[in-house]
Amino acid sequence: MILNIGCGDANLYECFKERKLIVSCVRVDILHPLLNAARTTIMGDPNVSLIQDDSDRLDKVKKEYDIAIYCHTIEALCSPKGSLLKARKLAKEIVIRSFEPPEFETDAVELRNKDVGEGKEVPYIRRKMSRDYYRLILSKIGCTSVDVYPDGTSKDQVHELQYKA
Repeated sequence: MILNIGCGDANLYECFKERKLIVSCVRVDILHPLLNAARTTIMGDPNVSLIQDDSDRLDKVKKEYDIAIYCHTIEALCSPKGSLLKARKLAKEIVIRSFEPPEFETDAVELRNKDVGEGKEVPYIRRKMSRDYYRLILSKIGCTSVDVYPDGTSKDQVHELQYKA
């Protein structure tokens, strides 16, 4: 079972569907308009459920999962470390797909707008993490190594976090 943290409008679901992957998945997001868009996207798929919850805290998520996925989410969290610590308790594996690789020499924050559907936009902060900051967060959650898979079609990378057994 997959926990999709910060699911947005369920674009990861569409990716799975295109590849004919049938996966049990719980999708979490805090924004009601995005969850409404996700409901439209999943159209009653019995393998998918939605939870409205803060991706920083994950208070309403109670089950255990095989994989926790952050897809274009980690950069928008107020507390990436706190969220990752909680995800580590909930899932055996953590996978992060980031907007941009953590390649910056210094940390930066930018204010952006997110289209949440229904003709609405909300401001959010997007963090550009330096390699040092990213490594610090991962070390604090007990990550021993990261397997990196470049997307190939964009600047995205998929990071699979590894822990000691």
